[in-house]
Formats: sequence, structure tokens, C-alpha cells
Amino acid sequence: LAFSIIMLHTDLHNPNIRPEKRMTLDNFIRNNTNYGAEISQGKDMPVELLEDIYREIAEEEFEMHANGTSGTDISNARWRDMLRSVEADPGS
Repeated sequence: LAFSIIMLHTDLHNPNIRPEKRMTLDNFIRNNTNYGAEISQGKDMPVELLEDIYREIAEEEFEMHANGTSGTDISNARWRDMLRSVEADPGS
């Protein structure tokens, strides 16, 4: 899911990707519903959770901050917010 979130962010906010080629909500849900029995014990990710993640990323691009050593990184506050939303509804 973490990799999928990064890919979604890149897909929705990269100006080099044509609007008609951007990932839709349906694409994101389809890509994240069946991870297999060994990962998700055969349960799909809750659709409501995936919808919330998609909307959050579509509405707000990750903030990048210079950290003084290696260029830029995603703000810690943004990662904490995303993790809290997932932890609040881990998928029953």
C-alpha cells in the first residue's frame, strides 16, 4: 500500500503525465483490493479507506522540505497523518 500511495501521488501530481493517462479512483481501488492470502489473509482493503487515501492525495500534493543534508523529503507531519488514517481503520 505504501508503494501504491507513492505511485498515486506521482501519477496525480506529475505535470508530465497527461490528464487522460492519470490513475482514476477505480484504478487505485482495483490495484489495491487483492493482495493475496499471505499478505492480507484473503481480505480486501476496505473500499472506504482506499477512497479516502485517493481523495487526500488528489487534493493535496506532498510537501517537500529541504533538510540540509540530502536535498528534500516528505514532511514527517504528512506521513504521520497518512499513517494515523490507516491505523484508525486497519481493515477489520
